[in-house]
Amino acid sequence: MVKVEITSNIRELQRSITLIQRDKLPSVMRNALNDVAMDARDAERAAIAVHFDRPNPLTKKAVVFPAAWKATKDNLEARIGALRDHASGGTPPANYLAPNIFGGPRRVKRSERAMRLAGILAADEYIVPAKAAPLDSYGNVRASLILQILSQLKAAETSAGYMANETARSRKRASKRRTKRYFVPRPDHPLPRGVYERDGRSIRAILIFVKNEPTYSKRYPFGEAAERAVRAHFERRYALHFNRIFQRA
Repeated sequence: MVKVEITSNIRELQRSITLIQRDKLPSVMRNALNDVAMDARDAERAAIAVHFDRPNPLTKKAVVFPAAWKATKDNLEARIGALRDHASGGTPPANYLAPNIFGGPRRVKRSERAMRLAGILAADEYIVPAKAAPLDSYGNVRASLILQILSQLKAAETSAGYMANETARSRKRASKRRTKRYFVPRPDHPLPRGVYERDGRSIRAILIFVKNEPTYSKRYPFGEAAERAVRAHFERRYALHFNRIFQRA
C-alpha cells in the first residue's frame, strides 16, 4: 500500500488570501491529492509492464485506487496499491505479485488446492508447467485447459464451484471422437509425477508435480514509481486547483 500525503507550510499562504479562499484550501488539497494519486496508480501500472514478462491485462491493472481510498476535506490522505485480491475464475493478482514484491514462496494455486482435495496431489507437492505445455500469449497455461484437466481428473467441482466433472457418458463420447485425454500415472509407474496428455498413441507431459515449494526473488520495487510520480506532479496539480479557486474568488 502507498499513502499519498503532502505536508507544506501553508500558514504563509493563508496570510495572503481572503477568508473565502482560505475556506476552499481543504478542497484544493483534496482534489490535488486525488489527481496525483491517480498519477501514482498509473505509474505503478506502467512499472508492472516493465518488471514482468508479458503480464496479462488483470496483472497490468492490479494496482487500484478505489473510491473508498480517495482523500476528503476531512481526511487529506489518498491511498493506492490495494493489489487486486479477487479474480473471477482465476488467481487473484495479489497472490502472485506479493512474492515478487517481498520475495518468498508463492501461495497455493486454486488448481493445486482442487487436486489436493481430490487426492491427486500430495500436500507437499506443487504444480509447474512442463516444457511441452501449451501456453497462452502471456506465458501461462490456459485456464480452459486447466479446467479440462481437472474435469477429467474428477477435481473440477471443488475448483470451479459447479458440476464440471466429466461423466461416464461424456468420457465415452470423447473416446469415440478421439479427444485428447489427461491422466496422472500410477505411483508405481516409471513416468515422473504429473499430468500427461494422451493424443492417440503419443503422450506428453503437461504439468509436473514437484516437491520443492516454488519461490520468487524480489523483482518488483512496488511504491518507487508512485513516489516519483507524486514528486513530479503534485505541485502542478495543486497549482491548477488553487488557481481555479483563486480566479473564482
